[in-house]
Amino acid sequence: MSEPVRVVLADDEALLRMGLRTVLEARGTVVVVGEAADGRGLIEAVEEHRPDVVLADVQMPGMTGLEALAVLCARPDAVPAAVLTTFDLDDYVAEALRIGVQGFLLKDAEPEALIRAVRD
Repeated sequence: MSEPVRVVLADDEALLRMGLRTVLEARGTVVVVGEAADGRGLIEAVEEHRPDVVLADVQMPGMTGLEALAVLCARPDAVPAAVLTTFDLDDYVAEALRIGVQGFLLKDAEPEALIRAVRD
């Protein structure tokens, strides 16, 4: 069996982070190595944990997920990233792709789709 994919999660809702962690870690193929409640925390968590993948909410207080991902994706050693949102808006998709985000997931995605996206 291959090593689990190491993920940093960012969402301003603690309960949602807990649920995402539970779903992602259920099969043992993904492990959440860090969490953040805002964009600045996301950058710090990525620097501290060096994950394989970043999964971040678009809208968070202070520095948003997109703002933090713009910083992270601009780095030469950028970690693959996906945004997670409740909003199915073309503007978010376009901005996420512009800054280098590889995936865009809605929060109502099926658990299998979330796990598959993170693994891919």
